Amino acid sequence: MIDRIKEKYIDFDKLYPTRAKIIRYLISGSIVAIVSVFLLYVLTDLFGVWYLLSGIISFIIAFIINFSMQKFWTYRDMSYKSIGFQMMLFLLVAVVNLSINIILLYSFVECFEMNYLLSQVVILVLLASVNYFIYQIIIFRQHS
Repeated sequence: MIDRIKEKYIDFDKLYPTRAKIIRYLISGSIVAIVSVFLLYVLTDLFGVWYLLSGIISFIIAFIINFSMQKFWTYRDMSYKSIGFQMMLFLLVAVVNLSINIILLYSFVECFEMNYLLSQVVILVLLASVNYFIYQIIIFRQHS
């Protein structure tokens, strides 16, 4: 059954490469989002860490997972030639995202009295939507 699913996916990937890339991006992003929210919850509710510090810690761990998945799986960039430059650009985007994430998280929780977990999910969806295009156009662009 797994082999059959794999064959179907390979066929789909050949017929619709852009759609397949978007699906890989969504799967990667979903895994990273789950890890990020899970870590935020565990650190805040189980270990009593302040929710903003938990957000920073979960963001850093998610960054490492996200870069690896986006580079090697979503965008299928197996080159190590420009990995340092790509990681620096990815880190720049991540730092901007972290700043936006913390500002929005604080605003949603403190000003709008939203639950911190719901706030984080909303923020992750917003950032992921913008990031797809940044990764596609700038960081992992395919050179002809």
